[in-house]
Amino acid sequence: MKVNKKHRFLFFTVISIFIIFFISVNAIENYHNNKKTILFVNGVENITEYQRDSLNVDSIANGYWDDKKYNYNTNHKYILIKLKTWKVIISTDNIDEIIEFTNK
Repeated sequence: MKVNKKHRFLFFTVISIFIIFFISVNAIENYHNNKKTILFVNGVENITEYQRDSLNVDSIANGYWDDKKYNYNTNHKYILIKLKTWKVIISTDNIDEIIEFTNK
């Protein structure tokens, strides 16, 4: 009977540790995903390799901004966006302002 109690205690301890580990890893991953940013280049505008290297963003996307889809009306060339929520952080026509902002 004592062996059965020890095995049960060990089983529940291992399961508890696994659950705590799983929750912790997911929380850390979500934290890092919430901090990721995208530079959206509106239109056919391109950025130079020097500008790309000096930016501190996770990715760069080109395309046309849809005002209705993202609930943010802008006609600027460069739009800095949070990846998870697609919330606009800064929108400007000058790439140097975004480089300054991302390297703070």
